Amino acid sequence: MAEETKGMLQALDALIDMQKRMLKSWEGTNARFDRIDTEIVKITRQNFKTQEDLAAFRTDMSAFRTDITGRIDALASRMTEFENMTGTPTRQEPPVWRSSDCRTKFLMPCRRV
Repeated sequence: MAEETKGMLQALDALIDMQKRMLKSWEGTNARFDRIDTEIVKITRQNFKTQEDLAAFRTDMSAFRTDITGRIDALASRMTEFENMTGTPTRQEPPVWRSSDCRTKFLMPCRRV
């Protein structure tokens, strides 16, 4: 009977050791999951910040385009007034450029060859 009890206690001890190893393994896994969750949260925040920055940039560019368009329109109307007052044209034909040279076509009109 003592031998059987001793065998059962050894088996229980082995089972307890196995459970301890499993618990350590799970704790390690949980720690890895926690690190992964932290990284996901960090990346999500960075992504949100990037989207906010992009929206702010688009707003700034829209305001810039509006400002430039207004300035160009004002300059064109002044040139038209000057032409009407003096009778001399101030505008020239745009220079002839190859289409590959028209990198700044939003600033200067280009005629394609």
